[in-house]
Amino acid sequence: MSYERELNDPIFYADETEPTPPTCFICDKELSDAEIVWADEAGWVQEKGQGRTWCTPCIIKEGKPE
Repeated sequence: MSYERELNDPIFYADETEPTPPTCFICDKELSDAEIVWADEAGWVQEKGQGRTWCTPCIIKEGKPE
């Protein structure tokens, strides 16, 4: 008897899922690469790829200066 995977097996289909677009840490708005500001949870601006993604309006309103 052979093993057949379930039709909804998340591990088997993991590579087929579409990547989700980045969202703002505060307001959950979907962001394009040009709209992303990288900052830590407290709002301190970080280098690209470090910390969490914020949108420009949220970082201006709630973030800390560089």
